[in-house]
Amino acid sequence: MKFNEYVHKEILHLIHRWRNIERQVKKVERIQQSVVIAAINELRYAGRQLFEIPVYFVQDEPQTPAQRSIIRRRLCVADQYLRNAEHDIVDALMGYFGEITFAATDTFGKAKIIEHFDEYPAFLRLLSQCGEKIEESRQDAGKRDESYGYIYDNLDTLISYYHKFIDAEVNARLAYEHLEYERDKVRYDLEIADKRKGFLEKVNIGLAIYGAALTTASLVLAFLFWKFGYSSVCGDATAVWLLKLCSI
Repeated sequence: MKFNEYVHKEILHLIHRWRNIERQVKKVERIQQSVVIAAINELRYAGRQLFEIPVYFVQDEPQTPAQRSIIRRRLCVADQYLRNAEHDIVDALMGYFGEITFAATDTFGKAKIIEHFDEYPAFLRLLSQCGEKIEESRQDAGKRDESYGYIYDNLDTLISYYHKFIDAEVNARLAYEHLEYERDKVRYDLEIADKRKGFLEKVNIGLAIYGAALTTASLVLAFLFWKFGYSSVCGDATAVWLLKLCSI
């Protein structure tokens, strides 16, 4: 294969990868913009390498061995930057997915999320498998491309699961808030009932004291009337009035 054909083929391959990464970046940035910053920087670095290559093809004479070496090196570096971008997307996304699923499970419970998203266990299994692949790549650098390739190939599935998970989390949160509202309402009603009960108890106690006082006063008056007579206790006019009242 001629050198120019080789360069053309490599550039087309890199452009294809670039577009695929860019497509994933656009998907991922809708999830959380911060997770794609590193990947975008890697794309910039790759573009800088590719941008320098055409300057060696504007001359009529064929490239020198030194120039061809520079072109190969730039193609190689651009390929590595694109690889870094893919890995950055995977690392950031896996970290983010791990955080939100852990927090949701801890807050609402796995069963409650499954009520709204029956594929949640499959989402968690795939995340676990991807996490194992990342661990494998750290233990064996030779498996890095294979491990990250597996995760990268499953990004669309992971993102699809993520959107369903977000809807389920919202529904679980609304159910949780409704439950908290019902609990607060019960507590509030009990507090109001306790306050009313306390007030009624105070009223009843007051009435009981008042009744006891009236009873005592009546007994004292009855004894006095019996002992000394109406006239002696109240006077003649009052005695007459009491006698008329009692005769009614």
